[in-house]
Amino acid sequence: SENSITLLPALPEEWKDGSVKGICARGGFIVDMEWKDSKVTSLYIQSRKGGKTKVCFHGKSKNITLKAGKGIKLL
Repeated sequence: SENSITLLPALPEEWKDGSVKGICARGGFIVDMEWKDSKVTSLYIQSRKGGKTKVCFHGKSKNITLKAGKGIKLL
């Protein structure tokens, strides 16, 4: 949906381990994450402008609300 961020929805087999920092996601959110064996192992999300989103990973979803400039470590 428009208010959600799905992590690693179509990760190629060649990239089963990796990390990204500062990826811009819809809604003004910034994602830093690491993954191993195609599973998210570390996840930090920050909001540029404040707001709500739903983060989907490992077959689950988590609703978060952040103030502008704030972040949360989910894993």
